[in-house]
Amino acid sequence: MKMSKMRQVEYFRCWAGGGHGTWDTDFIEIPVDLHEDEIENAVKEAAAKIKWPNDEAPVFVGLYCDNGPEDENETPAKDEEMSKRKFYKSTFVVEVLSEEPLDGTQSLAALSAMTTDGDCSGKHNMTKQETLNAKQAAEELRKQGSDPEFFQIDEDGKDC
Repeated sequence: MKMSKMRQVEYFRCWAGGGHGTWDTDFIEIPVDLHEDEIENAVKEAAAKIKWPNDEAPVFVGLYCDNGPEDENETPAKDEEMSKRKFYKSTFVVEVLSEEPLDGTQSLAALSAMTTDGDCSGKHNMTKQETLNAKQAAEELRKQGSDPEFFQIDEDGKDC
C-alpha cells in the first residue's frame, strides 16, 4: 500500500468538562494532495484516530489554519500578493434561560459563569462557519474593532 505524503495543519479542539468548555489548537497531519473541500473532513478523520488520555476526546474539532502545502521550490514575495492563508468566521448562538431579564451587556465570560456556576441555564450552538480569504479576514477584523495585524496581515490581506 502506497503511503500518501503528509503535511501539518493547525486544528482547533473544543473540550467539555469542569462545568464549562474550553478550546485550544494543535497540529495534525493530513495528506498533501487533498482538494480544498476535503481538508476539513481529513482533519476530523485524523483526530478521530488519536488515542486520547483517559478517553477524554474533544467534543468537536475542525480546521483552524491551513497555510497550504509547503513547496520548497517556491517562495513568493510577501509584498506582491494577498496571503494564501485561509481564515474562518464562526457564528455561535448562545441561549440563556434566567428568572430575570438580561440587559445584553454581559460578556461571553459572564454568560459562561452565569450558566455554569450561577443560577441560569444555557447552551450554545455554532450556526454558521464561513471560509474567508485574507482580505475578507482583514475586513471582518476591522468590523470587530480589531486590527488586521492580529493575524499578521495588512488591510489588503497581504502577509506582514
